[in-house]
Amino acid sequence: MRAKQANLFDYFDTSKTRRRYGRTQHGGVETKGHRKLERPLSTTRPIHLVLKSHRAKGALSFLTHKNKPVVEAIIREKAKKFGVRISQFANVGNHLHLKVRIASRPLFQAFLVSVTTLIARMPDFTKPDHPNFTGLTTPISGV
Repeated sequence: MRAKQANLFDYFDTSKTRRRYGRTQHGGVETKGHRKLERPLSTTRPIHLVLKSHRAKGALSFLTHKNKPVVEAIIREKAKKFGVRISQFANVGNHLHLKVRIASRPLFQAFLVSVTTLIARMPDFTKPDHPNFTGLTTPISGV
């Protein structure tokens, strides 16, 4: 007999979560036709985060000897700044897998904005002679 897939939202099935969100699931058939609500996030359970780039190929891959340390430094620095604990990190070239625990929703949102902005503004993307030039010329700073 085939094993049943575990429900990712079992740990949200509490009265506190139901009171805040009015539900314990996000998406799927049960929420079709209803207004969109924020996704339930846990500050105690890990979150599997995938950051993907369609431009990270060849010389722009996250795994090149120039880009790999820069990407890791950006993620580690911003995780420390915004209270995101990274328990696992995998750089796959065109996307990144992170297993994180968050301190709060606003800090997690700030972490996501900061990391994605800084990675998109890495030096290779800001050179005018590069084929994937984004047009951003502001130097990288503490976003």
